Amino acid sequence: MAGDEADRALADVWEAPASRGVPEELLRVLDTYVRLLLASGHSLHRSDLVQTLSGMPQQVVLPWEADEASATSATF
Repeated sequence: MAGDEADRALADVWEAPASRGVPEELLRVLDTYVRLLLASGHSLHRSDLVQTLSGMPQQVVLPWEADEASATSATF
């Protein structure tokens, strides 16, 4: 899939996660990962995604995980 085809396929894809508070840096990494998959014709493999995310400079806490962690710590 060429760059402009990927642009069309991914148009507005990241708006919903962004509106839920997913960190912008994570969305950039995921966008790059998905574009590489589309360009290469490969399918998504969880181990590849985990490896890609592990290369991020900091541990990412998703908004719903942060909510769960604060609720758990508040009950103890």
